[in-house]
Amino acid sequence: QTGYIVYATDSVGTALGEIEPGAIRLLGEPGDGHVTAVEHIPFGHKFALRALRAGDPVIKYGARIGTATQDIVPGEHVHLHNMRLDAGRRDRPAGGRRL
Repeated sequence: QTGYIVYATDSVGTALGEIEPGAIRLLGEPGDGHVTAVEHIPFGHKFALRALRAGDPVIKYGARIGTATQDIVPGEHVHLHNMRLDAGRRDRPAGGRRL
């Protein structure tokens, strides 16, 4: 199981395949590393690289993409159920209708 991170300052990585609970090998700038998935993470989705507290910024690819809405443990799936996008929902136009 592998995940990708761009910068050592990222707080989330991206799943490079379907991930089940267990070790995730991290690829990217920080070099080889590991984090333990605590649940299923779908391909392309985010997972926490370290503990995040509610209100902490979510950093992906070196940029702040959102804010944790609840405490998140390392290896947990990070998505709209536990974070808020700072720029608003990208899967819905300004009117709120699903794309």
